[in-house]
Amino acid sequence: MPTKVAPTTGLRAGFVSVPEQREPIKLPVAAKSGTTGLPSWLAGALYRMGPVTFDAGDVQIRHWFDGFSMVHRFEITADGKVWYRNRRTSSDIEAKVAAQGSFSGFGPADPCKSLFKRITSTFLPVAAYGAELLPTTDTVVNVTVTPTRTLVPPTAALPPSHGQPGGFRPDRPYLAAKTDYRVLQLLDPVTLDPVTADDGRPAAMPASRFSYTDLHPGLRGELSAAHHQEDPVTGDVYQFLVDPAGTAPTLCVFHLRPDLPMGGRVLATVPLEYASYMHSFSMTKRHLVFIVQPYYLGWFGAKALLAPSLFDALEWDPKRRATFLVIDRASGAVVRQLPAADPLFAFHTINAWDVESRYADEPEAIELEVCGYDHPGIVRRMMVDAMCPTLRETSAVSAAEAGRVALSDLATLRRYLIPLRDEDASAGVRYTQIGPARGLELPRFHSGRAGLPTRFVYGLLNALQSSKAAGWMVGLAKVDTVACEQVEWSALGMHPGEPVFVPRPGATDEDDGVVLSVVLDTQRGTSFLLVLDARLFTEVARAEVPSAVPIGFHGSFLGATAEMDSFN
Repeated sequence: MPTKVAPTTGLRAGFVSVPEQREPIKLPVAAKSGTTGLPSWLAGALYRMGPVTFDAGDVQIRHWFDGFSMVHRFEITADGKVWYRNRRTSSDIEAKVAAQGSFSGFGPADPCKSLFKRITSTFLPVAAYGAELLPTTDTVVNVTVTPTRTLVPPTAALPPSHGQPGGFRPDRPYLAAKTDYRVLQLLDPVTLDPVTADDGRPAAMPASRFSYTDLHPGLRGELSAAHHQEDPVTGDVYQFLVDPAGTAPTLCVFHLRPDLPMGGRVLATVPLEYASYMHSFSMTKRHLVFIVQPYYLGWFGAKALLAPSLFDALEWDPKRRATFLVIDRASGAVVRQLPAADPLFAFHTINAWDVESRYADEPEAIELEVCGYDHPGIVRRMMVDAMCPTLRETSAVSAAEAGRVALSDLATLRRYLIPLRDEDASAGVRYTQIGPARGLELPRFHSGRAGLPTRFVYGLLNALQSSKAAGWMVGLAKVDTVACEQVEWSALGMHPGEPVFVPRPGATDEDDGVVLSVVLDTQRGTSFLLVLDARLFTEVARAEVPSAVPIGFHGSFLGATAEMDSFN
């Protein structure tokens, strides 16, 4: 039975800790009037990852990116039932922070503490100039979660659910949780329990965390992306590490596939002007595209050693322009390095594709979609006490930090055309705005069409078209990038999470499917799984959770068949 707690209302309900629900509970499902409810074809599991608590003993976590982690699982069965369970995945670190009375991660921390002696989290401060690395056991991994068989160390134990009745897809027997650091965490896709990554001993929390070096000894670096790329046809996985050491930071791009020698290879090692923060990157059928943005570790990386947090170590240089770095997927050769014409900061790229030439065998350009900002001011707005001023009796942020998020802080949906020919692009790569308004984030599309031209983008809204004000998670949007039109879903007091598009098996139209989102109802202090018809962008059903699901980051859908998969 679920643990009953008094509901907390308002946006505060999305930031207050909730009890674990390790055993699955059946959720009541309500069909929207005038619809048939849950589609009969929809079957699989939606996984969600994010923070669950921002306090450990007397320690207060100050930034949204640093919350202690919880993974959620919504299983939709073929007979139309929905089952829910969750599990904390960083309880050991939470206990250590409470005992030591100190914490450091992305957000500001006590500047009197030594950076390399504090527990770390989502965006771990890096080891530069040969400094001793922090152990993987002390890293909270709370950003993305992906069903996988590739992002797994060769010595990992099989999950207990593997091959058991009720177990899930044997071709993806693990969940890999990721962050913007070299550390991952291995989880059971059914029970959500941590799975030991180092050998076959019984699983322990620290043993479930590992680094990319455990996948292949040639993979070196500290910063990475929470979002890797996976070819939906071949299953090839691409990822990177940034090594900030010394005066010559490097980008290590690697390619993973189980049948490769040692499971993978270093595809390219590219010198960087600075150790850039990159949360995601893009993939076409022939290329990988990285946005090397001028938000980087200052003082040639040395600031990571001296600053009180990564937030303080990162610098934004408004005089520089982001660089589009294009790498050939097969050879690893650098194809182009071109500057953006206008200021660009981004968390999330969307889709990208090669623009084929009518006169040659090689593509002539790349079109790349991104949620682009003019500056990284939004990062400061994501302090916990700024997002939710009612969470604590006294605020730990300054008046400037606690300021309401403004429209000028928000992203626009942009499409860049990156030329691959020899024509002069010294003036910079320009973009076309393909959405009608600011405010779209956590973008998703039909991931089965990654690397091919797509028309529709689904996203979370931090501003509605009908409003001139910005606000956190106020709606969902479907953007038609050809017609430049936007359809929205919103309701009073409702704060949705990332929308996940799930295609209907056998569908030919790009938007034939459903969109899933976990929505916080601030009036009741509970959450529900929202199911939208993707074509009409209207509700067809919802499954009510008896408690709140804390506001999180990203998720993946593992279908009963691979046609329905949607990974982030």
